[in-house]
Formats: sequence, structure tokens, C-alpha cells
Amino acid sequence: MVARTALLAICCWAAPTAATNRRWTGFLGDAELRQRILGPDGFYGSNLWDQKGCLGAAATSNHQVFLPETRKNGTVAVPSRARDVDCYVRTRWRSFAANPVSAESKGKKVGVTINGELQRVDPNTTISERVIKPYAKHFDVYVFLTIQGPRPKHTSNWHVHRFNGLPSYDENQERKVVEDLVDRFLGAGARGVEVHLYDLVRRPPHMPSKWSGANPGKSVVERFQLVWPSFALHMLVHSLVWSDVVKWETRHGKLDHIVKMRADAGWLGDAPVVGVDVDDSVALVKACASWGGLNDKMVLLPRRYAEKWMDLLTAYYDDQTWQLHKCDQARTQRKLGYKNSEEFQLCVARLHHIPYKELGHELPVYDYYWWLRDEKGRKGCFPRNYAVVPRHTIMDGERYCWNVGQRSDMKCPSNTGVCEQLKARLCPKF
Repeated sequence: MVARTALLAICCWAAPTAATNRRWTGFLGDAELRQRILGPDGFYGSNLWDQKGCLGAAATSNHQVFLPETRKNGTVAVPSRARDVDCYVRTRWRSFAANPVSAESKGKKVGVTINGELQRVDPNTTISERVIKPYAKHFDVYVFLTIQGPRPKHTSNWHVHRFNGLPSYDENQERKVVEDLVDRFLGAGARGVEVHLYDLVRRPPHMPSKWSGANPGKSVVERFQLVWPSFALHMLVHSLVWSDVVKWETRHGKLDHIVKMRADAGWLGDAPVVGVDVDDSVALVKACASWGGLNDKMVLLPRRYAEKWMDLLTAYYDDQTWQLHKCDQARTQRKLGYKNSEEFQLCVARLHHIPYKELGHELPVYDYYWWLRDEKGRKGCFPRNYAVVPRHTIMDGERYCWNVGQRSDMKCPSNTGVCEQLKARLCPKF
């Protein structure tokens, strides 16, 4: 039997109170702006704060909260707890499972971090066979499954039809799905699995955007040029799984390497093992679906770069990421905003001098979405561009996206075809 610790229940949130100056960092602007920031009838009413000093809109609302610029150079007033992941999530339960098989340590430890939504995890995921097993031959593998429970439903979701076939779990079913995943990971050779199941309770406030059209979010400088709610949430989920890694390391010592991926990653072949199949001294990312930056769905990452790479919520609220980032337009020295989280990841890598390399067919993984059919028999699906599958010819700058042949033993037909197991989930209209 798998050894499991008890599941820990977490208490509820405190009642909201009014905002005060102590809840902010940085310059709050001139007298008029300060009054609009701090006043009870200003930008942020008491319903957007909680007693612990956390600011953000309820996860179940379609509202977004934007932070204000307070100087013409783009300085932003940021809540003092904006970087605290506990402001935005409520832990449902945690558990730890250890592999009962007594085996000699291999010396080096790898952390496999898996973040996302439980509803989007295939119960028959290939992560166990294609990632855990090959890595367990060379490393002590510890899995960090930091996973969200039911996703709040919003009409503003991109391509909302994709989510028609998400499964629905009650609490007992959730635990059964998680325990089955844990058993799969341990059966593939993981020495331990940390599980953190949480609910999203509030959305992180957004940094101001020139394109938001909102006050006080309207900005002078360009940060995120678009204001999709998913951008700030992307920062949150990465910092959340990273915080789980750091808590584990305080008890067990530092890891040597991180293998980071989304929970719905579809591995068609074995992941390359760092130091065996591929370089272990740089960050290794997919050479496709980069959208002008670096593919941020998965990375093979040396531990010494992991904090800066993964603690994205801290980077998001740090003015230096904007003031000092190295994504200036060539020869003009004009600072550009980031259109998406991929461009933001590139800015972070350049700011902190993290060496990286983009790999093509060496990484046989797709950003894969898994769904059941909904109550009307409709299948969830995902657009072709998210699947990184060319329609007829190889996409410009994405020439290795479809080619997983070297490591997967599955040949995707060139030019006109895709692997059948991917094709089955493509939306016909996208």
C-alpha cells in the first residue's frame, strides 16, 4: 500500500475591511490620486480587500482589478501582499505519498512540477510512463502536483466551446482521481508525490495596461498590451507550484533540476533526460508555440535558475521587470510591452541572464487538452494553433512543431497530416 499522510483541511477567509496606506508599497501619487486609491469611494471599495490585506476580484466574478500608475515614468502602486499566493487560493487539502519500495538513492534529485486544473488531467496521462519512468532511472524523482479544483465558469473564456466536455467531479471523485494519479507516478518510479489541491478564490490584480481602457489601469507605458484575465492567473499558478517546491526543500534539501509542465501535457515519447540525452546547464524549452517569446508550457530547468524562472508573480509586480527588461526593440532602445505570457517569460530570462535553448523534435510533447463529452454528447476540443499542428504546410518559425519522430516512434505525416490521437481533438472550425 502507498504510504499517505493525512489530508489537511484549511480554514476560511476573514471578512473584508477598508484599505489603508500600510497595505501598499511604493509612491501613491499626488493628493488627488492618493485619495482615489485610499478613499472608501475610490478605485477600490472595501469589498475588494480582505482583512489580511489581500486585493483582488472574486474568482467567480467577471471583474478585473487594475493597479494604478502613480508617476509619468510608469511607477506602480502595488499592494504589499500582491506577491503572496495565499491571497488568491484556498487550500482544500494536501497530501504526501512515499514509495514504499526501499531503494538506494541515486544521488541527485529532480522535481517534476505539474500545474493546472484537475478537470483537465487525463486519468490515463502519459506523464508517468514518458517522464517519471525515464527520469527515475537516473535520479530520485519527486513529483509536485499543484492542482486546481473546479474552474470558475466565465463567459469571457477564450474559445469557450473548448470546455464543453470538461468532466465534473464531486469531492470523493476528486480524491479518487488524485489518488489514481499518485499511484501511477509512484508505480513509474517516483520516490514521493506532493499533492496540493486548491480552489481559486480571487483573481490577482492586474498591472496597469495601456490597452486596458480602465481606470486606474490605463497606463503610460506598455506592459501587457492585452488584458486577458489568464495572464495574471498564469503568473499565479507558477508561483504557487514554486512555493510548494520551496516548502519541500526546507525539509528535504534542494533539488538539482526541475522538469516543469502543465497537467494536460501530452507526451508522445520519452522526455529527454538532462545530463544524459540533453544539456543540463541551460533552460530547455520547446522550439515552437513561442508566440514571440519562449514557450512557457514546459521547461527542463537547472535548479539555480528555477526561482527566477518560475516565481512569475513576484516578477509581474516588480517594476524592475519593466524598467530593466531586455526586450527593447532592436536599435531603437524603445521599451516594448509583452503581448502574452511567452514574451514575458523571455523578458524574465533576459533580465536575470538565464541561458536557454529551444529544442524541436527532442521534446515530443504537445500542449494537449483532454475532455470527456458533455451531457449533450459534444466533445471539448482545442484550436489547431494551440495544438501546434500546421494546417497544410509547416508554419513560419515553427518548423519543428509537428515533428516528434526522433523520440516518439510515432511519425506525424509532413505537410498535410497530424498524429491521429491529436487530430481527434482538433476543433473543425479553428
